[in-house]
Amino acid sequence: MPTKKKKKKPSASGSASHAALRSGSFKGVNPDVEDELTALESIFGDSIEVDADRQGFTLLIVPHPAEMDANYTSCELQLR
Repeated sequence: MPTKKKKKKPSASGSASHAALRSGSFKGVNPDVEDELTALESIFGDSIEVDADRQGFTLLIVPHPAEMDANYTSCELQLR
């Protein structure tokens, strides 16, 4: 007869940290989010402004980034 696997009880600290993460009350930033923001900063350079709390950013998109005089239109993308 196969043996039954025991279910692991969730630790109190683990469940509390997941609840804090869902509620947005964590003071630190998710490492995955931090990595993505760093990558975006390296790709877009001066065109991106990351919020002070590292929870969002504003990106200015222009058709010809090297020629500022030739840009007659632009798009500002704000993500939070």
